[in-house]
Amino acid sequence: MKLSAHLSLYEMVRSETALRHGIENHPPLEAVENMKRLAVTVFEPIRALLWVKMHVSSGYRSYALNKIVKGSKTSAHMWGGAVDFVPEMDKMDAFRQIRDSDIPFDQLIEECGRDGWIHVGIAREGQTPRREVLYARGSPGNWIYTAEPPKKAA
Repeated sequence: MKLSAHLSLYEMVRSETALRHGIENHPPLEAVENMKRLAVTVFEPIRALLWVKMHVSSGYRSYALNKIVKGSKTSAHMWGGAVDFVPEMDKMDAFRQIRDSDIPFDQLIEECGRDGWIHVGIAREGQTPRREVLYARGSPGNWIYTAEPPKKAA
């Protein structure tokens, strides 16, 4: 099933960790609808902005899978509202372009430096996107998040 032109439901639910641990990672219908909204309002605009392929490393996570990967207890991944991906370009440049765009993300996180991934999430239905920009360092279960440093006055 296609969620959008360049993102499938399979990509969003596939998890090597779930397979290794025998965890069912089947989303409820509400999560599928959220993933469609994520795909159309954030993922596709990012792909159009960057004009490169983007490899999904984590999409929807069941509660059990989120617990195994030591995700946040309030993770948007659990309701289909977030995706982690690696673009086929310099990750830091991609992150800056997304951050500086008008794409209506709720949360944008640059995770683990140059060798990591980008997390992007949408706001819940009916809520205004916060456009929160964070940087994450550490390891699963021990992430340290810092906010976007203030821009220097010209």
